[in-house]
Amino acid sequence: MGNTTSHKGFCGKLDAVYNTGSSFTRLWISLASREGAPDWFAGIIALERVATELREYQTVLIPGLLQTEDYARVVMREGRPIAGKDEIDRLAEARVKRHEVK
Repeated sequence: MGNTTSHKGFCGKLDAVYNTGSSFTRLWISLASREGAPDWFAGIIALERVATELREYQTVLIPGLLQTEDYARVVMREGRPIAGKDEIDRLAEARVKRHEVK
């Protein structure tokens, strides 16, 4: 099974077919330019590092702090379908690094 990403041109065709102006293209540009965690998530990571107890309830996914690197990679790939393999690997590694207790 291989990975593929959408192309900006395809998003332009979707915009034309669905008459969305440039909504799909703008979304593609926004998603394609992401690097790492969003700024607002840095605060959550900082809180995790000093927490003495974490409680989380999930019905669908294993919580991020309990994910293996392989599981995190699959979750990242599904959540970022246009991301390349290197980006997915980097994100999965970053998630697993959050497991470290300091």
